[in-house]
Amino acid sequence: MDYPITFIQIVDSSKLEGETRKKIQWELLENSIRTILPVKESPIKNYRLFFASKKDFETDSECLTSIISEIRSATDPVSQD
Repeated sequence: MDYPITFIQIVDSSKLEGETRKKIQWELLENSIRTILPVKESPIKNYRLFFASKKDFETDSECLTSIISEIRSATDPVSQD
């Protein structure tokens, strides 16, 4: 039995300074990748890109909560049907 795979990528945003378009670029990249999934014969069915800094993993941040929620959703057998 093939199980669908969710690929989660976390990009370090700690070195971004001031006004930057990087976060917008990352969101566009995520959307572009998601539109081509699933790729023929690939078990990867979902892709998520999060941007976070080390601080986001030291506190109960919105970013960390989103990542945990995505992992739970991806590993929930009910959501895989």
